[in-house]
Amino acid sequence: PTLFKKVNQLVKLEGATKLMAFVFFFGGWIVYSINSFLIDSLDEGVRVIILWASIALFVILTIVQMMLEFRHKKLLAFPLSNISLVENTAGEKRWILSKILLMIGTVILTIWLQLVAQ
Repeated sequence: PTLFKKVNQLVKLEGATKLMAFVFFFGGWIVYSINSFLIDSLDEGVRVIILWASIALFVILTIVQMMLEFRHKKLLAFPLSNISLVENTAGEKRWILSKILLMIGTVILTIWLQLVAQ
């Protein structure tokens, strides 16, 4: 029961961090893009700060989500502690690489959005 509660809490926390990362990712882009339609429009400096702060929060939340997922895997393997886990498998390396590429791609798309919008 205790292990189930811990795993359940980690799964919920992972979902919450994914949702928050998604909200910050698109929220920053939307504020930056539709600023001219707002009644009280923000100046360029504030828009850029909001955009990059939201992207930084997206990257931080993605890293937190990765750490939670590693913790989740270790908790699930805990009852099977007599079985040695193979660390750094090819699938795990691809998963880490995909997360890193996601974060790099987000930064590149943000730079591109900023250049196109100017």
